[in-house]
Amino acid sequence: MSIQEPTTTGGVSVQETPEPATTVQGVTPPDSSAPASSGLRAGLGILITFVLTILTALGDTAINGSITAITGWVFVIVSVLVAATVGYRDLSTTIITPPLAYFTAILVAGQPELLRGDRDNLWLREVAMVVAGLAYNAPWIFAGTGAAALIVMVRRFILHR
Repeated sequence: MSIQEPTTTGGVSVQETPEPATTVQGVTPPDSSAPASSGLRAGLGILITFVLTILTALGDTAINGSITAITGWVFVIVSVLVAATVGYRDLSTTIITPPLAYFTAILVAGQPELLRGDRDNLWLREVAMVVAGLAYNAPWIFAGTGAAALIVMVRRFILHR
């Protein structure tokens, strides 16, 4: 918009002229049909990892009396599958989620055994169960987390080539 000086002594005349358009060359608009991130969303990947690990640990504890290699194998397989299918933006969550899921599975699956009849300190038994469970199952936790981290590194390398 431009303002012109008065041409008559009686008033001011305002005349609008269009501004020159600024154009950006070489920039293409984003394709709205392509999704921003293909694959599983972070929330769904976390949910799948937690639910399958905890349900397997509960079933394993009900059948075998403790968490065994069955839970470990399911945990590693789920960690690998989620890391391989989650969207690019959510890759870092696939490294953080597996140890938290296994920790939660130990907490949940160990509760029925802890709450049976003993009258000593529940908190002490809880801490001992978690520490022993994490120590005994450390190879599975490292395997699932390490496999997920390796898949994330490979996927990032391939996508950034």
